[in-house]
Amino acid sequence: MCTAKLALTIASMNDGTADIYGGVFDSQPQVFAHLWEKAGPGYIADRVEVIANQDPTRRLRHWFAEDDAQAIEDELGMFTTCVIVFANAGVAIGEGTDRLVYLGTFAPLRTLP
Repeated sequence: MCTAKLALTIASMNDGTADIYGGVFDSQPQVFAHLWEKAGPGYIADRVEVIANQDPTRRLRHWFAEDDAQAIEDELGMFTTCVIVFANAGVAIGEGTDRLVYLGTFAPLRTLP
């Protein structure tokens, strides 16, 4: 388990952190459709990053410090999809859904406007 995991506070709803989820999806559109179904139409898709069916290392390093990127990748394990929910995305799925597992909360190096 990643030591960077924090107590679940739905952090991405109101501060500068990002909640990370892992799952298995065939494509990004499937992830966005799932989030719309679970979080409702009020979520802001532009504040969610989806890394599906590819090596996540490069994109994780774009958003997070090297240690955090490695910790996230380790937590992903066999999941094929990484979902990064940034602050104020309007996604309140807590510990996850039937298809997304909460992996932790991390502080990104970059933020979305």
